[in-house]
Amino acid sequence: MTDQMKVILKGKAAVTLWQQGRDAWNRWVGEHPEADISFESTDLSSYQHINFTGYHFPNGLISFKKTIFGDGETNFDRAKFGHCQVDFTGAMFGLGKLSFLSSEFEAGQFNFNNVHCGDTEIVFDMAAFGHINADFSQTEFGKGNLSFRHVTFSDGDINFSNSRFAGGNVSFSDSVFNTGDINFSGTHFGKGNTLFKGTRFIGGNVHFIDASFEGPLVSFSETHFGDTDVNFSDASFGDRNVNFEHVFFKCGDVDFSGAHFHCNDVSFFAARFEICRVNFTSAKFRCETCEFNKMYLDQSPIRFNSILIGAEIFEFEDSIMNHFVDLRDIIIDENVQKLSFRHTAFRDSLSFSISGSSSMIPDFTESLLPTQVCVPMLNVDLLIQRKGIFTKALRPNDSEKLRILRRLVEKSGNTRLSKKLWKLQRRAQRWHTLTRLESVLDILVSFISGYGQYVCRPLFIILVLILLHTVFSVSDFSPQSLNQKDLVASAKELLLLTQHDWLASLSFAIHELFPYLPNIGSLNNQDSITSHSLTTVLTPLPTSVRIICQFFCIVCAVSALIGIRNGFKD
Repeated sequence: MTDQMKVILKGKAAVTLWQQGRDAWNRWVGEHPEADISFESTDLSSYQHINFTGYHFPNGLISFKKTIFGDGETNFDRAKFGHCQVDFTGAMFGLGKLSFLSSEFEAGQFNFNNVHCGDTEIVFDMAAFGHINADFSQTEFGKGNLSFRHVTFSDGDINFSNSRFAGGNVSFSDSVFNTGDINFSGTHFGKGNTLFKGTRFIGGNVHFIDASFEGPLVSFSETHFGDTDVNFSDASFGDRNVNFEHVFFKCGDVDFSGAHFHCNDVSFFAARFEICRVNFTSAKFRCETCEFNKMYLDQSPIRFNSILIGAEIFEFEDSIMNHFVDLRDIIIDENVQKLSFRHTAFRDSLSFSISGSSSMIPDFTESLLPTQVCVPMLNVDLLIQRKGIFTKALRPNDSEKLRILRRLVEKSGNTRLSKKLWKLQRRAQRWHTLTRLESVLDILVSFISGYGQYVCRPLFIILVLILLHTVFSVSDFSPQSLNQKDLVASAKELLLLTQHDWLASLSFAIHELFPYLPNIGSLNNQDSITSHSLTTVLTPLPTSVRIICQFFCIVCAVSALIGIRNGFKD
């Protein structure tokens, strides 16, 4: 049929035929199957009930562009649209319900963009979209609900980009999207619930780039993503609960990079990834609870590098990781109370590091650690409570966490970091698993040697003890005569000593503190020192003090040797 012979039903003629009822309308369409029908710019607000239930539409252009619908109910239930272009661009709806329940769109184009919906409730439940592209972009949806439950989309593209939902619930639960692309990029989901529960995405790519969710419940639970790329990059999830429980990703890229979760609870419980590349790079979890428990990765590497963990409880427990897991440069907020990877099986390789410092010790207890591990940086410390001059770890189980974490670090070959974690582990045991005496001795070892990490400190302590003994042996200091006059007199006497006198007293001090060494010279505690006609006798330390000093010197000497050995091992 040429353009000159094409039948066009529009304006008052279209309204008149519609008012004659469904039978008359369908009979006319049967006689003109390729006709165009236009209600463009028609004001239908005077009609309380606009009813197209069961109406059939021809294969031409069906235009409701800029049509004004009133506050009454508008029904397109069980309507059938052929191979046509349906255009609602710029249409205006009031407060009434708009329903396309069980309607059928065979092929062509469905435009619903830039529509002003007011607070209209919109229902597309059980509708069927065939080879048709549906465009809902840049549409302002009011406080009414939008329902696409049990809808079947064949191979057309579905576009909701940059649309806004003010406050109603949005539901695509139990719907099926086949091979077309689905685009919700830049869409704002308002204060209502957003539900994709049980939805199946078979083949088209799914985009929620920069989308924002503000409702109390965002649910993608039991959703099935087939051979498709899924992109939630830079999406924002707010308010209360975000649910991806039992979600299934079969094949393709899954991208949550830069996503921001600032809600109460986030759950990826029992999420399953088969042949995917999963990316949570730079995602921010500022929520109360976040769980990835019982998650399963088959042939899917997953990246959590540079994520911000601000959740009070962040759990990654009882999961199975059959591919590479990247947890590099994670940032742990100070309000995190639990960071757990317990009972998780890392069967391929793991890269783990913390950016900055954190008092939250990651828990890998009873996890299956991989053979290939990279831990380049891990700046963790204990959360402690000070009791006088002593400190006590507030979390008794940090010791066991550090033990497993140290095993993980040793697998990566980072010996220096392993020693640091060993030191933290010993500190965590004080006053918990160690007795008081053991805790005091442990503090002493930690101070002197840093558990075999220090060399200069124990040598410095030995030097200080030798110098103190040297000064004591040539002076008349005593606890009974520590007054200003005696101290001044003793100081003057020390200034009169010669170099030979100092060397002799130094030799005597070394011999006293290290009696097991060969005698240095022929000096003993009876040798005298003559300096400018002043003669004094070297004074030995009291026996109890000498034994204590000898003990400290032995401990410091052994600690320095251990530190030197460990330095070569590094």
